Amino acid sequence: MNCRKRHILIKGKKYSVSVIPNFEKRFGNNCDGICDLDKKKIYIDGTASNERRQHVLLHEIFHAMFHENSLYQVVPHSTEEIIVDQCASLMMDLFFNKK
Repeated sequence: MNCRKRHILIKGKKYSVSVIPNFEKRFGNNCDGICDLDKKKIYIDGTASNERRQHVLLHEIFHAMFHENSLYQVVPHSTEEIIVDQCASLMMDLFFNKK
């Protein structure tokens, strides 16, 4: 597999982050990122724009944070999706918005 790989720590757990050039072929076309909570791996679509990859990475990190803090036990998945996406958007605005 040809990809760029990095690692991040989330609550002391090591998650690998891989940017995958053939993401759609491997995972389908209904998303730009995947957080495999069991394997502690985050996969990002390498064909997305840089800004989109940044947003997706933050989104998937927030999924991992939900999992590592056991919030998935009290928050329905549909609500989690809204929360993590809003948090990712907020972080994008906070750190990357050049107004």
